[in-house]
Amino acid sequence: KPYPPTELSTEATAKSLTLSWIPGWDGGPTQTFTITYSTDGNKKTIPDIPDSPDSSRISYKLIEGIYAEKLYSVEIFAANSQGSSEVASWVPITTPPIPSFKVNSITIEGDQAFIKWTLDKDLVDRVLVRAAEKTKNENFVETNVTDFDQDPVVVGLPSGSSFIFDFSVYKGDDLLLSQPHIQPGDSTDLGLIIGVVVGILVLIAVCVVAFFVIQKYRKPKKGDDLQLDPSQSPMPNEDPSAPGGVYETIDPLRVIDSPPEYKAIETYEEIRLVVQLLQTNGTKMMDSVFRIHNHILW
Repeated sequence: KPYPPTELSTEATAKSLTLSWIPGWDGGPTQTFTITYSTDGNKKTIPDIPDSPDSSRISYKLIEGIYAEKLYSVEIFAANSQGSSEVASWVPITTPPIPSFKVNSITIEGDQAFIKWTLDKDLVDRVLVRAAEKTKNENFVETNVTDFDQDPVVVGLPSGSSFIFDFSVYKGDDLLLSQPHIQPGDSTDLGLIIGVVVGILVLIAVCVVAFFVIQKYRKPKKGDDLQLDPSQSPMPNEDPSAPGGVYETIDPLRVIDSPPEYKAIETYEEIRLVVQLLQTNGTKMMDSVFRIHNHILW
């Protein structure tokens, strides 16, 4: 009976598993190979894979039932008329995710297009860019982009005045994803969006700061001043002997009657002059002046 396959290797994409191995000695009769693979309890078997004519390395690609970000168990054995070999197993294989791809901007200059995109370079071999005239789709130019260090990517354009673009992302022969019918105006300029957002935030911050500065230095309007009636006291006079009665207290905010020549006291210099003028009038008058002073500060 044949010997089991050796030197097992694999290459995985989000859409396929490519398996390869070296056939063992067949024992004389022609041998075939059977592959079994499974994930999440789903099992598939591929029988009767032919041997290579010169016992060289064999490759076989699995597509059916292969999905992104799945863990697969894969086994293989050889068989012929003399019996079956022992089973050989690959180390469990995890398929990679679908790569991210986004066209950020397309700029047309002459007969070239300058394209900026976001791409998972490690999961991709090439991007096929098809640029077609918008009104004549059969007039097109295709560019295979494999150098992902370009920024922006430069592709050729067909003759015409307006264009439409198709993008196909590949890993090996596997088409992983596509973005058809992208027009230059449909792409998103990420830098422009960020700039607009930052500008709006800065404008809001400036407006907030300006509001508080204006409130701090705004001169109060005449109508904003508290008008107190000199004949009234915030504390009523009550009989101290009555239940709950209180003694009369001095109201620090009480406004005394102004003399006919009264002038609003606006500066500390004027307060100083008033104090000097009224020092001879006794303690009671001094108390009244300082009440006014305290009221102004309040």
